[in-house]
Amino acid sequence: MPVLTTSDWYAETSVLHPLAVGGATLLVVWVWMRLTSTRSLNPTSIFSWMVSVALGSTVSRIITTPNINFVRGLLSLFILFLAEWVSTFAASNVSKPFAFIFKNPPVLLVFRGKADYAAMKRHRIAPSGLMQALRSAGKVRLAQVEVIVLEANGSFSVIPLLSDEERQGSLEALENIPTYGRRCREELGEDRHRTAEPHLAALGLNQGRKVKSAYPQNGDDPDTQV
Repeated sequence: MPVLTTSDWYAETSVLHPLAVGGATLLVVWVWMRLTSTRSLNPTSIFSWMVSVALGSTVSRIITTPNINFVRGLLSLFILFLAEWVSTFAASNVSKPFAFIFKNPPVLLVFRGKADYAAMKRHRIAPSGLMQALRSAGKVRLAQVEVIVLEANGSFSVIPLLSDEERQGSLEALENIPTYGRRCREELGEDRHRTAEPHLAALGLNQGRKVKSAYPQNGDDPDTQV
């Protein structure tokens, strides 16, 4: 059996096939984009990214492969269009549990200068990834940021450190992060504990009290004696 044949280099076919079929295919895609949202192909989630990649691959095969039936190619495009529409509709209009199937919630990686190493390990994010996000935001240390968030599409969002006055207002962009509210309450409780610590020491009530650190470092004991 020959390793290479003539068909590997050249196959007789009509040179007008890419022009005719490709033009019709691109017209169908363009009409769909005009009828739907302009963000139809924007990778807002991992699922939408998968649909975008599959759509590009399907269009390429329809144009460059003569033996693919044009009607079956359009049917494949319609299935991808339908999957994209269902996923975005569910994420924006249906209940949160159903939307979770297509779109992961944002993940809090850094909270007020403290990294959540457990979340980083769970999502396979190396410390160098956080440093890259800091450099992209024009920051040089974690203490300069309020939060670093892993978004649903896999990108990082970096919010600079907020002042006490800014934290008093409504933080709509942060309130939908599942663990942000809990971290705020934990820090508020730690602040109250530090404020009451001198009074506890004067009464001898803080002997042997342990406070569990929310951000243990590598090799450190998460239980710290105070």
